Amino acid sequence: MADIHVLAGDGLQYWTLIFHFPVPNTANAVGVNYRTALINSGLGGTSQMYVGTGPGDITTAELALIQSGELHEHTVSFPAESGATTNAQMLASARALYATHEEAVVDRLKKQLRYYGYTAGKE
Repeated sequence: MADIHVLAGDGLQYWTLIFHFPVPNTANAVGVNYRTALINSGLGGTSQMYVGTGPGDITTAELALIQSGELHEHTVSFPAESGATTNAQMLASARALYATHEEAVVDRLKKQLRYYGYTAGKE
């Protein structure tokens, strides 16, 4: 399974990257597991990628992890040729971008889902 998927470019300089980040298997402030909250809230559980075994596809195993809330899919626009002169440099930049986004995206999800699922009577 891949953490980073490179999809089509815009024909100029930007490429679409799909990042798959692990979602914590812990409870939010009201006792709901973040993975459950992610799926039930509609903020996760789907992929924009095609299911298959070819380049640019997501495997059924990866999709199952997204659908269960274990992974969260995040899309970024990446200027692949901005400064990189070799494929190795471009790939290193993509990995660095993944690392930069991982903590921020997961932290934002946790904030969005902090109280998700709380229910109570009016008393």
